[in-house]
Amino acid sequence: ATGFGGGKIGQVLSASKIDTQTMSSSSFTDVTDLTVAITPAASSSKIFWTFTLAGGDNTNYGIARIVYGDGSALTTAAVHESAGNRIRGTSGWAYDDNAYATAVLSGQGLDSPNTTSETTYKIQIATAGTFYVNRTVTWADDTTTYAGIGSITVMEVLA
Repeated sequence: ATGFGGGKIGQVLSASKIDTQTMSSSSFTDVTDLTVAITPAASSSKIFWTFTLAGGDNTNYGIARIVYGDGSALTTAAVHESAGNRIRGTSGWAYDDNAYATAVLSGQGLDSPNTTSETTYKIQIATAGTFYVNRTVTWADDTTTYAGIGSITVMEVLA
């Protein structure tokens, strides 16, 4: 068979957050360690991105998003198309008054950076209260308390 050059994965890069982080800003703030940089082999390559993380917030609501390293929006849709005063993001959570509840935030998509320069992707969170990354609100040392990791992965899809 011939003509099967496109769609192959050229490279895969990933970063993990294995500790906790307390976030309490209504402005989008970087989640430390959830940043990854990739240098596409061709400007026609696409970048498949995916992220997941979890945490606790029993007081309010918030939203996560994926952006470029400078904080700008991806060239392809990675956030909700919203009108009015709504906060635009990739994945969100809402109030749950259980101190052991966990919000799972995740997203995936395909970006077209149109470059062969290093391109950085990172995860940011904005919250109306306090969000505890990779843990529950209650941080007891027992078998009902969640402690996990977050990750971001990017893959170059060759044209």
